[in-house]
Amino acid sequence: MKIKEHNRNQKRMYRIHKQEEKIQELELLVGKLKQENKRLKEQLLVTQTNEETFRLEMKDITQTLGLDEDTLFDDVKVYVRSLKDNWNELKEYIDKTKIKEFEKSYGKRYSKTFNQAEIIVCNMILNKMQELQGSDSNE
Repeated sequence: MKIKEHNRNQKRMYRIHKQEEKIQELELLVGKLKQENKRLKEQLLVTQTNEETFRLEMKDITQTLGLDEDTLFDDVKVYVRSLKDNWNELKEYIDKTKIKEFEKSYGKRYSKTFNQAEIIVCNMILNKMQELQGSDSNE
């Protein structure tokens, strides 16, 4: 009887010990979550402050220029769209045009062929454009 009771007590103590360990783990997690929450609140406050500052600056700019915000943003959108269109046209042109075609055209006009450096520069430009295109799509 005493052995069984002793074993039960040991099992209870073990369960209590395990529960205390879980409680400590949860308390650590709660502490980390509180820190993360505090950091995120601070980030949000900074973002809100920046947005408010931007809004006030835009209001000053539009008033100074005698424009309304919508007109200004529409102009910016049109400009950005034209840049994107230019970018896409250039990318498409480089993608579709082969170095050999450049050489043929260049050779006919100037009686020369591309040298190794010119080919490398063309490839570097294409690679950089593809890299930039990749970083744009990640944003």
